[in-house]
Amino acid sequence: MNAFFKDKAEDTKYLNELLKRCKDNGVKNHLIMCDGEGELGDTDNAKRLKAVENHYKWVGAAKYLGCATIRVNAAGGGTKEVVASAAVDGLSKLGEYAAKEKINVIVENHGGYSSDGSWLSGVMKK
Repeated sequence: MNAFFKDKAEDTKYLNELLKRCKDNGVKNHLIMCDGEGELGDTDNAKRLKAVENHYKWVGAAKYLGCATIRVNAAGGGTKEVVASAAVDGLSKLGEYAAKEKINVIVENHGGYSSDGSWLSGVMKK
């Protein structure tokens, strides 16, 4: 979880130490769960773009640590249709960035509209 090293995503000294400890103990890093970086389904374009950009450092940290994936949320305020449209945009932008780094982006279905599997499925299909 990024909450455990919130201010260390770009701290190579910290990441090197974390990676060393993982390797020393036979731990393979696979996923970073990302929270608190803004709402990828924010209906305000500027806030949504900022949220997307806030996740970039976690894509970088995931790649550095040998992870395959980051987990994000598809939160936003407004009607479910408007948030769905915004989430499609935010997730698409983040996914395009992460794909260049060969990092997967997955969305956890918890909280708000994302708790509705059919809503989240619709977002992912778009």
